[in-house]
Amino acid sequence: MTLVCCWSSVPVANAWAGTVTQTTAVSTTSDLHGFLPWLARQDRSEPAGVDRGFPRHRAVRVPVQPPPQERGSIVVPETDPTPPRPVVRLAGVRATLDRGAPRVLVPRDDPISVTVIGRDRDGGMGRARVSIRARLTCRSTGGNLATRPLVRYVPPPQVVRIRIAPGTRTRTELRQTATERFDTKCIGGTLERFSGEAWADTTNASGLDATSKHIHFASRR
Repeated sequence: MTLVCCWSSVPVANAWAGTVTQTTAVSTTSDLHGFLPWLARQDRSEPAGVDRGFPRHRAVRVPVQPPPQERGSIVVPETDPTPPRPVVRLAGVRATLDRGAPRVLVPRDDPISVTVIGRDRDGGMGRARVSIRARLTCRSTGGNLATRPLVRYVPPPQVVRIRIAPGTRTRTELRQTATERFDTKCIGGTLERFSGEAWADTTNASGLDATSKHIHFASRR
């Protein structure tokens, strides 16, 4: 077969990283005879992250990092015997798995905001849930007082147990925030006062649960 002599730019593709690493000019038939066998001899078993470059260039190892959306994540291991670490925050105080918080007073007519954080750095997280339980004292239009319970879970409870398959990438930290106001809950009456508690329910990727200490709260006028 006769090769026609011509000038052309031949991109040398890094087949392992998917990028062009160098361009060389092929000008003669002899250049092609020297270039094509070299290209055929390249070791395609080179691991990802190594770029051989052009002949006589030193191999360069390129650091491999997870994409931004996967940072703060982990591949779920086959076993994880340690439960997650829960944290709950309300009105500037926090409670954890083994440390409680003082009782807090919150404005009667303002909403409360509860934030839950679940962390599991060696096994990954499956769910973080805000749990709120309160007792409302309502006054009817006739002047009678009545106590009404309120329970809220965010997200709602599930029948299916949380468990993520080993080998799946998942986050090592999950956050959940719920805002609740009580002054709209006394249907046909007005809110006199309320008290309650909030806590964190967390589950890691292996299905292990952990619950934080409760933060007790009450309304102030």
